[in-house]
Amino acid sequence: MKKQLGLPLMLASALAFSACSSDDVADTGSKDISALTNGGYVKMTINLPSRAANGGFKATDDQSGKVTLEDGLAKEYNVKNAILVLFQGDKEANATFHSAYDISTSMQMDGNNEHITSTTKLVQKVNAGGDANPIPTGNKLYALVVLNNNGLFEVAGNNLIVKHVDDATKTLPTAGTSFTGTFAQFQALKATGGKPVFYTDDNSGILMMNAPLYTTTGGTAEPTGLTTLADVTAKVYKTAMEAQNEPGAEIFVERAVAKVTMAEDITNPELKGTEYKATNGLTASLEAWGLDYTNNISYLIHNASHATTPWTGYNAMGDGTGNNYRFGGNTEVKTGYGFRAYWGVDPNYEGTDGKVSSYTGGASNFEHVTNISKLSKDKGVANPQYCMENTFNVENMNEDQTTRAIVKVQLKPTAGSTITMDADGSFYIVNGNKSQIFDLAGLKTFIFENFVKKCNTVYAESLTPSLTPKGEPTAAAITFTTLDGNSEMSVKELDVTFTDGSHVVYNDPSTGAVKEVNDALKKITKYVGGYAYYPIRIKHFGNDLTPWDATKHKQTNRYNNNSDEKFLGRYGVLRNNWYDLGINSISGVGSPIVPDAPGTPDDELESFISVRINVLSWAKRVQREDL
Repeated sequence: MKKQLGLPLMLASALAFSACSSDDVADTGSKDISALTNGGYVKMTINLPSRAANGGFKATDDQSGKVTLEDGLAKEYNVKNAILVLFQGDKEANATFHSAYDISTSMQMDGNNEHITSTTKLVQKVNAGGDANPIPTGNKLYALVVLNNNGLFEVAGNNLIVKHVDDATKTLPTAGTSFTGTFAQFQALKATGGKPVFYTDDNSGILMMNAPLYTTTGGTAEPTGLTTLADVTAKVYKTAMEAQNEPGAEIFVERAVAKVTMAEDITNPELKGTEYKATNGLTASLEAWGLDYTNNISYLIHNASHATTPWTGYNAMGDGTGNNYRFGGNTEVKTGYGFRAYWGVDPNYEGTDGKVSSYTGGASNFEHVTNISKLSKDKGVANPQYCMENTFNVENMNEDQTTRAIVKVQLKPTAGSTITMDADGSFYIVNGNKSQIFDLAGLKTFIFENFVKKCNTVYAESLTPSLTPKGEPTAAAITFTTLDGNSEMSVKELDVTFTDGSHVVYNDPSTGAVKEVNDALKKITKYVGGYAYYPIRIKHFGNDLTPWDATKHKQTNRYNNNSDEKFLGRYGVLRNNWYDLGINSISGVGSPIVPDAPGTPDDELESFISVRINVLSWAKRVQREDL
C-alpha cells in the first residue's frame, strides 16, 4: 500500500496588508493597540491557490515526500462569504472574543500570478480599542477568519452570532446568541449532522478556518510552538491610508472536511486467489462506492492540541525503529510562517474502553450505510465525497469507529471459465465456501447429489406405498425461501421422483428431509446480480509512517498493548486531507451485502482486498489495496 500525505490546503487568507504589498516596507503598526481609542484599519488580502496552467494540479511535497499538496477542484476553494473574528489577551490560550466583522466581498480572478486563482483586497475598520470595548495595555489582538460559514455564524453589529452548535456541555453559547467566550471555548464549539453542516451540494462553499501551525519543523525533530490565531497586534494602523501602504499579517486557512476519491478501475481485475485461476476464473469490475462509518460530530475548527498524552514527542515507527516526528510538517507553508499540523482530536476521540458504547450517543456517533442505493457510480478525482474528520487513539482504532469506503464490485466469469451464473449474473455459495460458485441449476444439482439422495436412503423406507427395493431418486425439483434482503436463503421444498415412478414431496421445514438438507447446508448465500461488497478502512499515516506487520502481531495484541507512540494516526481521516483510494487487486469473493463492522482492531490478519491510498493536501493520501 502506498500512501502519500498532503497538507491541508494552504489557502493563504492573508491579512496581508499592502496595496503594493512589499515585505520591505517598514512596519509602523501600533504595538500598543490600547492607544487606538478610535479603532484602527487593516488591509486584508485573501489569496486562494490556483490550478496549474496545463489544467492539472500544482503539487508540493511535505513530510519528506510522503505528503503531496494539491489545489483540488474549483468548488473546493471558492469563497462565498467571509467573517473576521478578533480576540484579545496576553496570549492565545486565554484570549477572549473582542469583535467580529463581515468582510464578504466578490472574488476577482488574478491573471498575473500563476499561483493565485482569485483574490480580494479591502481595508476593514476594526474597533481595536476605544471606550466601548477597550483592550488592556500590553494585550495582543488575534485574528480568526471564517470562510463559507454555511449558516453556522452571522455578524450582527460587531457581535458573532453562533447559529448551530452542540450545547450539551452548557459551557457554550446557546444557538442564536452572541459568542463572548475565550478562544479555548471557541475551539470547543462542535456541530452534529455530518457533511451538510460544513458543506452542501449547492455550491455554497466548504467551511474554512485558520489552520494550526507549529513554529518548528517536524520530521527529524519534535514540532513545537503550536498556534492557531494570527497575531495582528502590530498590523493595525491608525488610518485607512496607512493600512493601504503598509504590510499586514497573513492567515492560513484550511477546509473543515476531509475529502475522499475512488480510482475508476481495478488495476488487476482478475481475482488473485488460486481457486479463481485458469479455467475456473473470475474477473471484477468496480461499479459504485460510498463512505461508511462517517463521523456525525466535529469541532468547528481544527483542534490540534493534545488529548490525554502529548503526541508531538512520538517518534517511533510501528516496528519500533526510526526517528520520525510525524505529527508536524517539515516544509513551511510560507517562509517564516510555520509548519502544518497533521493530527487533531475530535469530540469522540477517546472512549473509556475502546468501545463505541462508551461514547455519549453510542453508535449514533457514526453513520453506517445499509442502503446500497446510496452508493455512487461516479468515480475518479472529479467526483469526490466529503466527510467530517474522524480521529481516535489506538485503543479506539477499531473497525466500528473507523471511517471506511464501501466498494461495490461485480464479479463475472473470465473468458473460458468453467464458472456459470444466472442470466442476471447472480450466483450462489454454500456454507461460506467462496471457492465453489454455482448458478441456480448447479446449486440444485449440488443439493440433489449431496443431500437429497442421502436423505432418501433414510426416508424411502417410510414411504407409502413402501418401495421395494428402495427407490433411487432420479430428479429433484427444489424451491427456496424468499430472500429477506440479506441474501440468505434456505431450501423450502423437495419434489423427488424415484426410479419406480413414485413421486414424493417433502415440504416440512421443521422435520424430515427438508430439515435434514437445511441442517447440512447451514447457509445458502445469493450474490444478487453478481455484486460483492468490500470495505476499505482509510489510513492516515498508513504504512509509510506507522508500519504494521501481521506476521509480527497476534490476534489478541495487534498493536503492542495499544502503543500510541508506534501506531497513533495509522488510521483516521483529518480535515483538509484528501484520501485518494484505489483497488490494486482482489483475491476472493467479498460480502453479498454491505457488511457491518465488528469492534475489532482495524488491521485484519486476513483480507480479500489490496488497496492504495494517496493522501493529498488538501494533503493528498494515496491508498491502493489488494482485496
